[in-house]
Amino acid sequence: MRQEIHQTNEVFTPSKPAKKTFIERETVREKLVRALMTPGKQIVVFGHSGVGKSTLLQNKLLQTYEHHITTRCMRGMKFDQIIFDAFSQLDSYYISEKTQKNEIGFKISVEPPKLFTDIKSQFEIHRKSEGQNKLTPIIPPQLTPPTLGKLIGESNACWVIEDFHKIEDGEKHYLSQLMKVFMDLSDDYPSLKIIAIGATNTARQVIDYDPEMKHRVSEIHVPLMTAEEIKSIVVKGEALLNIGFPELFKNLIVQHSAGMASVAHTLCLNICYSANVLETAPSSIKITKKNWDEALLSYIEESSDNIQSSFEKALNQKRKSKFHHEKIIIQALCDFKNGEAGRLDLLQKIQREFPEYPNTGFKQRLEKLSLPEKGRILKFNENSGTFSFYDPIYHAYALAHRRAIFESKENSSISPEVTAFLEALEELLSKNKPAEVE
Repeated sequence: MRQEIHQTNEVFTPSKPAKKTFIERETVREKLVRALMTPGKQIVVFGHSGVGKSTLLQNKLLQTYEHHITTRCMRGMKFDQIIFDAFSQLDSYYISEKTQKNEIGFKISVEPPKLFTDIKSQFEIHRKSEGQNKLTPIIPPQLTPPTLGKLIGESNACWVIEDFHKIEDGEKHYLSQLMKVFMDLSDDYPSLKIIAIGATNTARQVIDYDPEMKHRVSEIHVPLMTAEEIKSIVVKGEALLNIGFPELFKNLIVQHSAGMASVAHTLCLNICYSANVLETAPSSIKITKKNWDEALLSYIEESSDNIQSSFEKALNQKRKSKFHHEKIIIQALCDFKNGEAGRLDLLQKIQREFPEYPNTGFKQRLEKLSLPEKGRILKFNENSGTFSFYDPIYHAYALAHRRAIFESKENSSISPEVTAFLEALEELLSKNKPAEVE
């Protein structure tokens, strides 16, 4: 039997949704499928960046819908621009030439609906009248939320809005109202849905909808992946590429991924490139320590600017206070095994060094260090009830830069000394390292 050939960059995909190494997550999958099958139910998908929200959704939509429209939000984007983006993508479904029925039974209109062409012509008129001076399209009065809903409904599509958390708070309530309109159209278009995706800790940070919509919007949290789920990505990938990851390296990938599928894919891809595996190997290849070291170094070099930026955000004080809380918390957490501690254990350690350190507000300060605006250098483990560094590399960075971080009197930047960083990382990993693998 001839061996099927897979390209490495299609097996490990850190920058796009995974297909060949897609891992089913039963609890989340069931919630998503139920929401997709319920007429009128709108959906908000939320969770940390890199946990696989888009991968999960893309794989389920392929099984549920004939096609879908995707709008990718950017900072500063206005609601009118989101509406226009969705409308512009409908052009491929409303075409004037006759088409044949495809295999799954989807039929495109022989003639474009008059309303669609009327609205499209309005866009064209506006473009001509604006000339080269203004590029922002004007939304024609005919393109109301109900009209857009009907056009999407007629095309048998659903509308995915990615990164909606990037939209300014003042614009978010418009999406809430649009969801209400889509709900009201569900009698005529049962599959009509908006699916808003956001890299946030709560659904309300993605979209602030009215209380009356509480039971008509499905809030689906995509948590960090478990160790077994991360390991499953590696196992699937090695089978497709005919390579072998020793158990040591699988465990190190799990450790560094910190529950994020995107990091696991990055490390696996770097390892394959180090081993010169660009596609399925004709004979089995065993991954070596040299491949792991080169892959990790590449990941660190790619991440160093982001890590430094995260620490600078964490350590920046908007106003002076008796205690530099962030510095104190990071310094204390460094001394715990694996950079992980329960809240009370961490507080007690701090108060042994700073007897006057306050109890009040400590939980909130830890939670702030888990948010993007403070660099997200910590994470909370719901199962163990502990706080830890977001990635073991953050722990190593803090250990390597203790003097620069903790002895500095100002909110100065920290220059990354790669040698010290790597030495601290190697020391950190060696503490729990199994027998050496060559």
